[in-house]
Amino acid sequence: MTTVEEPTVAELVDLAESRTSLEQDIVTVLDLVYEVIEDLSHPEHAALGRLARFVDQAGEELGDGPVLAATYWPTNGHMVDDLHRLGYLACTDHVLDPTFEGGIWWREWRPAMLTTCHRAEDGSDFRALPFDSHTFDAVTYDPPYVCPGGRKTSTIPGFHDRFGMAEGGDTPMFSTPAELQQLINDGLAEMVRVVKPGGLILTKCQDYVWGGRLWEGATLTRNHAVDLGCTVVDRLEFITRPRPQPATNPDGSPRRQVHARRNLSTLWVFRAPNVDTRQGVLL
Repeated sequence: MTTVEEPTVAELVDLAESRTSLEQDIVTVLDLVYEVIEDLSHPEHAALGRLARFVDQAGEELGDGPVLAATYWPTNGHMVDDLHRLGYLACTDHVLDPTFEGGIWWREWRPAMLTTCHRAEDGSDFRALPFDSHTFDAVTYDPPYVCPGGRKTSTIPGFHDRFGMAEGGDTPMFSTPAELQQLINDGLAEMVRVVKPGGLILTKCQDYVWGGRLWEGATLTRNHAVDLGCTVVDRLEFITRPRPQPATNPDGSPRRQVHARRNLSTLWVFRAPNVDTRQGVLL
């Protein structure tokens, strides 16, 4: 087996001092990875294949390459920065974030005018916002979008916080995927109301497995947006590491995987209709 020595601290410092040098070293490492892969067994091949894809992406990012539809963004904030690069969010926009949840979306880039709501702090409900119709140029909508199942894992509390499930509070607003989807749909209708005609609604959602079945949350959210008169502008996939799962079933037997792990969420870019959907009047 071929062994690849890890770089020393001094070598890493040297790399950090020069962007051009770092880009060249990434290319060198990538070439080496592809050579080593040819000599490895199947499990190792798969592992280094994933490493190669990470290195490929790093090269794209360092070279200011194109925004990719499916990306390992470090945080939602980095995704928002790319949405700005694509022109979906402008510096002059008045943007509403009704699911603020700590503000991680805005740590890399933010518009000059940003209005936020956070239910835990101000008691707001993204299904009934205290704003006039057609107020905002764009809306970012990141509601809870994965319904927790009956089993508890060590990652549940952090997962709730990260994906907005703290919106459920002490008394959860939903207990089944259908109830959660209704909450998402009601909120989406409110986003259409408060955004200006033709404005953009950036909506986070996800497909997930619940009760042994695949719940197609991304598709259901997209379909409801279209029913509300929205146009689909773009779709981005936020790739993440899969969360830990229990190794055994409740009866102690080994757990068998029957679905592909959902290691991505979806960001839809919807354009609101140029009509008042309540009145059917062109605006």
